[in-house]
Amino acid sequence: MSLLQGSSLSPYFTAALTLAQRTHQQLHDAGSAFQSVPFDLIIIGHALATSAAVRIPLLRRHWLLCFWTAFFTGYGGGTLTSLLLHDHFVWLRNDYVLLLFALCWWVITYSPYDLGNRLYSFTPIKLLARLAASIARTGVVISRIDGAVRRFGKHSIVAPLFIGTLGGCGGRLVLDLVLSILAPSAASRAELLYPSWLSRSAFLITLGYSLTVHWTACCSSQAAYGAIASFLMAHSTWEVISRSPWDPTVPLSSSFHSLLCIPFPPAALSPSRHHSSPPHSKPHATATNSPSSSQPPSHNPATGSSSLSSSSQRSSREQDGSEGTHHPDLANGKDSTRSGATSIREKAVKQRKPKRA
Repeated sequence: MSLLQGSSLSPYFTAALTLAQRTHQQLHDAGSAFQSVPFDLIIIGHALATSAAVRIPLLRRHWLLCFWTAFFTGYGGGTLTSLLLHDHFVWLRNDYVLLLFALCWWVITYSPYDLGNRLYSFTPIKLLARLAASIARTGVVISRIDGAVRRFGKHSIVAPLFIGTLGGCGGRLVLDLVLSILAPSAASRAELLYPSWLSRSAFLITLGYSLTVHWTACCSSQAAYGAIASFLMAHSTWEVISRSPWDPTVPLSSSFHSLLCIPFPPAALSPSRHHSSPPHSKPHATATNSPSSSQPPSHNPATGSSSLSSSSQRSSREQDGSEGTHHPDLANGKDSTRSGATSIREKAVKQRKPKRA
């Protein structure tokens, strides 16, 4: 420090250090403010946002399956990571978690005259719910990382990265599993096939928190909480106001695939997505014959599902207030594979009928 004081870099170093300390204090105050929000309000907002995102006609036919699918979409990450950490589920420790979620789910899914979903479609209500969901997601990811460090040691690398990422996107995996059983055509849009904003942001948040708080200890946990929550809340605010998905992790994903020479997922699995050719692909190459000739499709941040065309997104949001979780076959409440099989059986029956003399 004494060497820097006598050099020309001393004023710049002092100004940068002062700015860093001031920013750290502001983030610390923001983290304290976010953590002071009542837990009941966070549960209600998180339940409303999750129930609206999972409001799919195919699931609404079976109310019990619809409820547990929506619940584990919202709490699947925390539940799965609790199993890994040998911890009690938060919805078993606190009775009001499940009860409040059930009430919010009914209001969004089955309220008379669809009043709950109509009220949720108002921008201020949807924005507050999404902000609460962002705070809830921040708390889940950070608590899972801290729990992994306490259990496996401060110098553990794989455990906090895996458990923190799973805590941030585990609910989407549960939803993909249920939809793949009800409608096999929806399996082509699963998160494991097309990693989206949900899984990428969960990994980046986990990596940044582990690096700054546990591995280098250059930032306090409270300040990191404020930074992560502010980022997720800004992302939710932009999506609600602009009414379009936004994935700031796409450039990082493109760089990852380009640097490591890992091909993008084949476009043939999802014909309804929009694809663009990467810089190194040939201009005349098509998406069907070149696995690396398409960029990963855009995804919805709330649930991690892929985004469809702009017109289908607007119609799906106007229909039931979901945030991009619709699939083309599920929006009509049917599965294309089943309808195709039905048409084949009908043709076979017609051919078997005896011809009239």
